[in-house]
Amino acid sequence: MPPSRSNIPIAPSKANASGLRAFRSRGNACRGLVEDMLTLARHDTAEVDAQATMGKQQEKLDVAGMAQRAVLQFEAVAFERGVEINAAESSSAPVFIDGVQGDIERVLGILVDNACKYAEADGCVVVDTKRETSMPSSGDQYRHAHSLF
Repeated sequence: MPPSRSNIPIAPSKANASGLRAFRSRGNACRGLVEDMLTLARHDTAEVDAQATMGKQQEKLDVAGMAQRAVLQFEAVAFERGVEINAAESSSAPVFIDGVQGDIERVLGILVDNACKYAEADGCVVVDTKRETSMPSSGDQYRHAHSLF
């Protein structure tokens, strides 16, 4: 007598195992995206304080070098989207900030990825870094600063 359906052992197939790994990977990517969005929101609302960096080591970072590495990291993404991506020549000069390396890399990655994603076809994304020593003093300067992003 053949075994009943409920007694048949079910072994995960290679396809199922592969699908589960892909599902888990997508879930981790989504969780990372949500965490990145929260990080940006905290930065945007000036809530980056001891709580946001708790347990993370702040250090002096060359954001210009990090931006150049982000350009290299997203060259393939830009190519796939039909967009040219470059680091501006002025970004070869070091620009130092105090921060948490992983957080700054994540924010730069989000900004460069979004720039590539929303650039027009056959467009060009230029990543530039420079030290600003003053805040915008008028509404027009403030609106101009926001138009850069």
